[in-house]
Amino acid sequence: MIEINTAFEKSICGRNDWLRIKSRHGNSESIAYVLVHDSNKELVECTLSNLNVYSEYRCVSKFVVITDDKEIKDLIDAYALKNVKSEKIDDISNILDYYKLVDFTKNIIVISDREPFGTGILKYLEPEEMVDYVISAVFKVR
Repeated sequence: MIEINTAFEKSICGRNDWLRIKSRHGNSESIAYVLVHDSNKELVECTLSNLNVYSEYRCVSKFVVITDDKEIKDLIDAYALKNVKSEKIDDISNILDYYKLVDFTKNIIVISDREPFGTGILKYLEPEEMVDYVISAVFKVR
């Protein structure tokens, strides 16, 4: 019972995070939300450098990258991509718990090399292979 209450409380916190982010950035079909659930800098850099591929494929004009890691937020901001905004929240797992309950937007990309949102295969890939994996599997382009 305690685990259910904790999961529910985390989902409520995630909902509050989502409502705050949505009010700041909107929720149109031309906006994609990227949830960074991992502090793997190579994976984040790979994702950022390939957002244009996803943008063309899904007709997305703006990305909002959400993380709970200050270093990752700083990395995103350092890229200075004009169509990418970053948001730092207290705990990314809260918004992921909320997403498990409610499919609150169709344009969501979860970047993680951990289960259940990612895949363990990333642990065995070299950085060059990771680029191909992100483009083909995560963005579902190829």
